[in-house]
Amino acid sequence: RVTLMKLSLFKLVSITSDGAAAMTGRNNGFIVLCKQDDDFPDFLSYHCIIHQQVLASKRLNTKYMMDTTFKIVNSIRGKPLQRRLFKMQNENKEVDLILHTDVRWLSRSRFLQRFRDLLDDCSIFGR
Repeated sequence: RVTLMKLSLFKLVSITSDGAAAMTGRNNGFIVLCKQDDDFPDFLSYHCIIHQQVLASKRLNTKYMMDTTFKIVNSIRGKPLQRRLFKMQNENKEVDLILHTDVRWLSRSRFLQRFRDLLDDCSIFGR
């Protein structure tokens, strides 16, 4: 197919695979055979980025992240003085931290997005 398309192998920089044995096998996988072939140029091999994200998301502890975020927001919102100071610090932005509710997943998404947007301002209160 490379010959049919008149592509130069020497323009090859990397090969991305989904991790299937036919592609990445230790002895007979496509990537191993290409690296062993002297006529084949040097290249980098990657596991598909989408698959990497899925694998990473399985390892993340989102409960810890959410609990920590809740504690920070609740410590600012739950103390009247802290909340007034936070609002005064951001008076030109007209912002306030929103409370998370467990009713819908969208609420969690908005809560985290808002926290991320105000992260620099929140970090001052965490000291």
